[in-house]
Amino acid sequence: MIGTLIAPLAVLFNFFALERKGNGSAALQHLSKLFHLSSMPREYIPLLTAEMLPILDRIFLILFC
Repeated sequence: MIGTLIAPLAVLFNFFALERKGNGSAALQHLSKLFHLSSMPREYIPLLTAEMLPILDRIFLILFC
């Protein structure tokens, strides 16, 4: 029970740590794992998506410019 409560926080912590280090693709992989959790409330999906958008924007600028 405790593991299912702590796991999303650990994944989110790793996301922010990787983003701070500038490793956007690994950060996105960590954040995308939260979408697959059955215990994740559906109300959080727009918030998680909003966290992904700036990273995706930087990645697309690197790839297509």
